[in-house]
Amino acid sequence: MENNVNLNKLSFTPTLRELLSIPFIWWMFIPVIILDFFMTIYSYTALKLYRIPSPKRSDFILYDREQLSYLKYIQKLHCLYCSYVNWVLQYSVDIAWRTEKYWCPIKHAKRKKWWHSWEKLFAEYWDYEWYKETFCRVSEFKNKK
Repeated sequence: MENNVNLNKLSFTPTLRELLSIPFIWWMFIPVIILDFFMTIYSYTALKLYRIPSPKRSDFILYDREQLSYLKYIQKLHCLYCSYVNWVLQYSVDIAWRTEKYWCPIKHAKRKKWWHSWEKLFAEYWDYEWYKETFCRVSEFKNKK
């Protein structure tokens, strides 16, 4: 259910600085498409050879802003761009973590601000026995949701 919005109050006039940034933002679309292409090929070849299930692209795709009547067409296009870029990057990160889980399932000694849900399956930094048990093991991939 959409709220009643006064569309006149939502008019947006970009600043010169914002207009100048547009080509740089949209140029990034080319490497993102290339990344999407190569990560998809990698996912359906290398991961399959390791017997690791490929992530479902549909788990990462989210674009529902086209239903918002208060957005102008150009704003919806920009929303589509941001949604695509973000889901490709998240999809790529998930593929990278699946690869890391298979080949190097060891947590880092230093904690980082962000971690992926796969990391809970990694061995502790100094735990050689856990590492030996989890190296190149694919059983976790079948259970992970």
